[in-house]
Amino acid sequence: MLKMSSTSQDENEKQDPMNLPVVSNLTGRYLKAFVVAYEAFRIDRDVSPDKRKIENYEIQLRETQEYYFVFLLAKRSPAERNMKGGSSSLGQDVMYRIRRRDYRIMERTFFK
Repeated sequence: MLKMSSTSQDENEKQDPMNLPVVSNLTGRYLKAFVVAYEAFRIDRDVSPDKRKIENYEIQLRETQEYYFVFLLAKRSPAERNMKGGSSSLGQDVMYRIRRRDYRIMERTFFK
């Protein structure tokens, strides 16, 4: 079994991370598809800089035999919870269609 040691005095940091529950598993290919989409998103001039903060998004990954689909779904502020549409004060919903064989972005779609 793999063990980790720490020199930190903080009790939370002393806990062995190997014993913590797994929050999510991602394969390298899904992570690569996300990175391709995120790199395009973070420099996209159609999204204002204040709406490009990745912490304001939920990420969804889907796939077909030919494509990965990366969804960046903007969180909503409490006042916007029931609001319909793809844009909020925190972000802009967008989907990237990425070809599996070469990780090339084939389509970018904003939701309105």
